[in-house]
Amino acid sequence: MLASVKNFSTLVRGATTRRICSSVKLFSLKSDHVKPTKLTDLHKYETESVRGNRKLRRFGYETKIAEIGFLPRLQDSPEPINTLKAYKPKNAWTEKRALFGQNDYIDILGEPGKARPTDNMQGVPPWLRGFQGNEYQMLLLKRQQFAHWKES
Repeated sequence: MLASVKNFSTLVRGATTRRICSSVKLFSLKSDHVKPTKLTDLHKYETESVRGNRKLRRFGYETKIAEIGFLPRLQDSPEPINTLKAYKPKNAWTEKRALFGQNDYIDILGEPGKARPTDNMQGVPPWLRGFQGNEYQMLLLKRQQFAHWKES
């Protein structure tokens, strides 16, 4: 196939072009026009170039990450680099923190050893108060407590 329409039109002119085109039916009669009539038709008449008549892709695209260096961002980027704030310890002697847990000792209200934390548990079944164990042990204890329901 011929390289471009321009070379083809210089090779054959006028009636010869029409005869070849009509016999081969490869080109239309409009192929005689070498100059594009519109700016949009310019790509039809391009000769071979460095681009190889390929359309430009990503024209004007700016990469968001840097391709060189250690940090994956551009130097003129408007976004700041996220960093941790400087450590600022909390004041441990504020009233709220200093007095936290001061009334946790219930045995100071009465005789030592008489009051127990389990005595203050409200809304907990009596068989479960003060229980320490895993879930399986708790289920065994529960089955033992509710065994009389099975029999009735």
